[in-house]
Amino acid sequence: MAVASGEVSPEGELALAVDLRQVDLAELWPLLPEEWRGRAGAGEVRGRLRFHGRVEGSLADPAVSGWFGVAEAAWRDRTFERAEGYLRWQRPRLELEQVAILHGSSAYRLEGELLFEAAGPVARLTGEVERGEIADLLRLAGVSWDLKGEAYGQVALHGPLSAPALEGKVSVAKGRVAGQDFRRAEIQFKGRGREILLDSFTIESPLGSGYGSGTIQGEELAIDLRIEQVQLAAFPQLAASLGRAAGTVEFTGRLSGTLKDPHLGGEVKAQSLVLGPYLLDRAAGPVEYRGGRLYLTGLRLQRGQEEYTLNGELALQPDPAFEVKVEFRRARLSELLKIADQRPPAGVEALCDGTAWLTGRASHPRVRVNLLAAEGRRGEGDLTAALAMEMEGERVSLERFLVVQKGGGSLSARGTWSTAGALDLSVAAESFAVESVLRMWDPAFPLEGKLSGQARITGSAVSPCLEGSFDLEDGRMGEVPFQRAEGTVRLAEGAVELEGLQVAADGQLLQVEGRIPLPPALAERLSVAAGAAATPVDLTVSLPRGSLKILNLAWGRQAIQEGRGALNLRLIGPWDEVGVYGAFQFEQLSLSAPPFTVAEGEGRLLFRGHQVVIERASAQVNEGTAAGRGILTLRGLAVQEVDLYLQAEDLHYSDSFLDGLIDADLSLRGPANLPLLQGRVQLARTTLNLGGHLGGGHSPLDAALDVELTNADDVRIVGGESVDVRAYGRLKIGGTLREPTLAGRAEATRGVIVYLGTVFRVSEGSAVFTSLHGINPQLEVKAQARAEDALIGLRISGQVPELDLQLSSDPPLSEEEILERLALTGRISRLLRGGEAGEVTGQEMLSLLDEEIRGTVFKGLEHAVRDVLQLDEFRLERGFAEEQVQMQFGKYLVDDLYVTYSRSLNLEKPDESLRFEYRLKPGVVFTSGFDSRGEVWLGLEGKLRF
Repeated sequence: MAVASGEVSPEGELALAVDLRQVDLAELWPLLPEEWRGRAGAGEVRGRLRFHGRVEGSLADPAVSGWFGVAEAAWRDRTFERAEGYLRWQRPRLELEQVAILHGSSAYRLEGELLFEAAGPVARLTGEVERGEIADLLRLAGVSWDLKGEAYGQVALHGPLSAPALEGKVSVAKGRVAGQDFRRAEIQFKGRGREILLDSFTIESPLGSGYGSGTIQGEELAIDLRIEQVQLAAFPQLAASLGRAAGTVEFTGRLSGTLKDPHLGGEVKAQSLVLGPYLLDRAAGPVEYRGGRLYLTGLRLQRGQEEYTLNGELALQPDPAFEVKVEFRRARLSELLKIADQRPPAGVEALCDGTAWLTGRASHPRVRVNLLAAEGRRGEGDLTAALAMEMEGERVSLERFLVVQKGGGSLSARGTWSTAGALDLSVAAESFAVESVLRMWDPAFPLEGKLSGQARITGSAVSPCLEGSFDLEDGRMGEVPFQRAEGTVRLAEGAVELEGLQVAADGQLLQVEGRIPLPPALAERLSVAAGAAATPVDLTVSLPRGSLKILNLAWGRQAIQEGRGALNLRLIGPWDEVGVYGAFQFEQLSLSAPPFTVAEGEGRLLFRGHQVVIERASAQVNEGTAAGRGILTLRGLAVQEVDLYLQAEDLHYSDSFLDGLIDADLSLRGPANLPLLQGRVQLARTTLNLGGHLGGGHSPLDAALDVELTNADDVRIVGGESVDVRAYGRLKIGGTLREPTLAGRAEATRGVIVYLGTVFRVSEGSAVFTSLHGINPQLEVKAQARAEDALIGLRISGQVPELDLQLSSDPPLSEEEILERLALTGRISRLLRGGEAGEVTGQEMLSLLDEEIRGTVFKGLEHAVRDVLQLDEFRLERGFAEEQVQMQFGKYLVDDLYVTYSRSLNLEKPDESLRFEYRLKPGVVFTSGFDSRGEVWLGLEGKLRF
């Protein structure tokens, strides 16, 4: 419908107000010149037009202006819900202002002009995309891409409407391109027709951030691209190919091909990567992606000094396929074997050069490895190894395995095995250091030697069968060498069969033959099933009469120094109830078992199934004699019960706590884990060190104790530099070896205690032990020391270690006066007060300082002289009254007679004295002596207790 009002002059001048409603554009479009319509490339134009404005000018050249609105419009195959704005038309120009185009959630604003020239319409339009679909904008430029997203920005359209030039700057949010999502993109572009020049673009996606520029010609891409912070975890197909992928990658390269089939090629750089089972420091090299496949051409992966170079391709699909060649340099063996899902034996490591091929699919891979391992170490030797192996599924084919040692020994193997079961390997050794093999499973195993021989291993990994012969030369078991060991070994069904096993050492031959089940501990280290418990032992061990030193091989150290004898044993029965039959006889046996040294040992042991009968055994032990007899009851090869009788006479025992001679008459009976040690022990010429520990530490064995302890003469008790006391007594030892108790009483006969730098002589003392207090006694000790004008007394009493020390004096002095006379600072103070005019002579001061020097220097000298001269006492002391040093010797001439000799070190006029102390009975001592001044004395000292 059209409504017009106004004036039309006879000359054709127009001044009309026009109101058009529901005008069909399809009816108006044919009114335009045909050449315009064809060159506009508009295709079908339709819509319902509404116009409100004016028509002015002349009929020949009218001017139209006003507001228009178009509903359900279509142009260039695009539909719009609504378009409205202001226009002005006067041939040949159509001006547009404040035009808004709306379609769904999209909104565009447009301004500019169209020039309808003879060659066709020409556009000069600028627009703002308030919100829109990026695909719609591309279609306006005649481009159809797989690009989606919400766009906003500015766009300019100019040039012939049939092929306009398009340029602008657009941002796209929450989009998708070529099947990949992105969070945000910014594009600055120019384009005409199907060609678009990308001045710059940035894109942010879960894969990383990309930057670039380039051209798009229709579907063809030519874009320079840089991508940062690419997350490998965002490629699930890559993770499926490798098992695991993590880390970030930078990419610089070119995007070519088409949007539907893009090609991406360039250089990658990365640090701290995880690819499958590998942790890598860095990666760099060319990569290419096209057609769903990733191509590697010299990609280098590094970790420390290790270097891997990858060439090949991976098809990124649900069951990824790959064909990759890996060249490695200085790769660690443990890392390299991860390719084949294998591990080297515990503790084995090497640096390897070589090549690995990975082919097949992730569900059924095939791995082939060819390597040379150098600088490998195991045990004591350098190793070089060559390996060629192939793994497909659960089957591993070992084409070649050769280990060459630095000394020339070699070990080779070939064959197949399966992780599911079957084994078929052939192994050969020639002068190979056996410790390099054995210590793979047990680094502490002490066997060494040059191994030659052959073996074949069949069966399965958990139940292998082995048969082979060996010859081990120049061997050593721990500290014990042997010349040769040879024989045949068979392993089947968890049992080991030894045939003709002979060991030669020191001109003697040890023979072992028979069958034993594989010990569970060894089976666990070898990762095989142990022999059934019902598999019987049937083993014979024989040693013809001769040297017994070969038996040192049993415990790997030189315990037996000398000895001759014979050994014939047969072990038969189930492993946990095995019976031992035979005999062991020895003579002239010398062995070292600290703290004991055994010489001239002889004896005979009979093995009667589950009992070992010691018919006789005697020896010189620590310069004394010892003998024993009895029965040991066995279960398997472990001792369960003991019934032994032991005797010792003048046996010298020495450790950090006790040094003396022992006479003993003891029995040891009961279960082996806690038997009862019962009888008597007498000590002679014994010194007890209060700072030491009996046995030098905790006993590895334990036993209940019921032992009577006496001493044949006074026991000397020393405690560092402070205690040196003689005592006698009778004690009962109870408890256990690990937690002993003492009961009884010990009396001090004489001795000294150093307290506050002063030597106190013991006048009487006692120690009372009760089992309730373990080994800590109740002490009561009295001692005296002379300090200038007084006799100082020291009393020690109480339960060890909570002791009470009290000082007294004759004549009576206060505690401060007593301490002043004992302490060095007190003497200096008195000396300063007593000096003339407050001055102290150098000699007086030196005499005081000399006492302190004696405490640090003379003590070591005293101990050295006492030990060399075999004295009971040797002291260097400075008297209080005279500035001189005196020397004192003391020694027991017989058990009850003690002699003391003293002499001053004054070369001009030495003072000497000789003193005798004879103990008539406990508590009564007769004393006598004389000195160089002509004084002679006799005395009788008695000690009463009430």
